[in-house]
Amino acid sequence: MSSPADYIVQLLRKRGLVSENAAGETMNWAAGLTLGDGGSAAVIDHILNRGYTTSKEITQALASEFAMEVVNLEEVSVSQEALGKVSRGIAERYGVSPLSFN
Repeated sequence: MSSPADYIVQLLRKRGLVSENAAGETMNWAAGLTLGDGGSAAVIDHILNRGYTTSKEITQALASEFAMEVVNLEEVSVSQEALGKVSRGIAERYGVSPLSFN
């Protein structure tokens, strides 16, 4: 399993969002992945498809781990100034969307 995928499984286990058995099953499943199989995204899909936890819980765990705020994009107003600070290429490369600029 790739390092980022392993990190996610261990994070979810540490936070009690997946059981030890679910974490082990996921790690065993992920051991068969190859480079083109999607890595972390494939592991998250596997966890969700098995019903081990929810996407909301995964999002909250990752946000908490990296000291980031979770926002509902339907409820926030995106600052045009912020959008101008990050190029489209950078936003696509890192999967980010600027919301505001201070």
